[in-house]
Amino acid sequence: MALLEEHAQPGVPQHCAGMLTKKACRLLCIHVPHEVVQAEPARIRLRYGPLVLEARFELYIVNRSLLDQHLARKAVELGAELITRFKVVSMARKNSLWHLRAGDGRELTAKLVVGADGYKARSVRLVGLSRPREVASCLQYELELPSEVDASLVACYFGSEVAPGGYAWVVPIGDRSLRVGLGVRKPGARHPAKHYLDRLVRSLFPSARVRRRLAGLVSVGGPMRPSYADAFLAVGEAAGQVNPITGAGCASAIACGRIAGRVAAEALEEGNLSAERLAEYEQRWWRLLGLSYQLALRLRALLESLGRQKLIRLARASSWALSSGHAGLAVLWALTTRPELLKLLPHWRRLKLLPYF
Repeated sequence: MALLEEHAQPGVPQHCAGMLTKKACRLLCIHVPHEVVQAEPARIRLRYGPLVLEARFELYIVNRSLLDQHLARKAVELGAELITRFKVVSMARKNSLWHLRAGDGRELTAKLVVGADGYKARSVRLVGLSRPREVASCLQYELELPSEVDASLVACYFGSEVAPGGYAWVVPIGDRSLRVGLGVRKPGARHPAKHYLDRLVRSLFPSARVRRRLAGLVSVGGPMRPSYADAFLAVGEAAGQVNPITGAGCASAIACGRIAGRVAAEALEEGNLSAERLAEYEQRWWRLLGLSYQLALRLRALLESLGRQKLIRLARASSWALSSGHAGLAVLWALTTRPELLKLLPHWRRLKLLPYF
């Protein structure tokens, strides 16, 4: 088994904000090694216009580069061969084998390919599959501050004046360090993400020094179907396995990658790599997360149709549940207080988990 990495080492450059909820890790049986953890905040503060809500919300803030390298090492320990600087530029299937070619001319053959190549999803396009194209343009800075930060708190800012179509985050990564970023979506965003982030940083942290800038695009158009073809599986952001509301995708990628690995191993053992056989992968990951993300798209559309004042009233109505640490109960209360949202009430058991995945 070969693990192909287009860069010199896995996880570099880093684009992720590095937030993993502890609840998702427990539910999905994800182990986060201590050496990759930068902070473990237990509270989240949400600000939307004049409204400020605070709730218990346990997170790991991880160095995503180190986490990716840890996962790559585990794969190598289990028998995979890590091949770096191998950027796949073409794939063709001949005589039941995939022929993969890198930009430098190197070639490999494989019986089965798992495409986990992120937002660009070159593998998905080369195989002839398609996925929703909606994206958020994201930018974040790692800041050094002259004073200590509150390592127990993550802050999120909402509103079209802050991050149109998305939100901004402030995440502790050290005693005097923060990761501050945001994501914006068109057509609401009239300016590039940098315009909104620079304004936010000037407002909140005028004396901070920018240590590093990280940018990227995140798929927020919902899950891709089909996510498989003959001898091919798409995993993670390449398959749209990203929360359309929060943009979170690390935990879901690990969980869906685990499913892909098991289905692939079983199919290889059986000698059957047909699309019909590999459809089991999508059936299993869809039951786990797919329907939840599809519902998230519907919820996002309904929330965006409410308007500022209705959203503020909705948030205030459910604030008592959120402040007590029951994010799921807050979702349920919100669904029952707005007629527009009642149609989602039968799915509240899935929706209550959306803040965590």
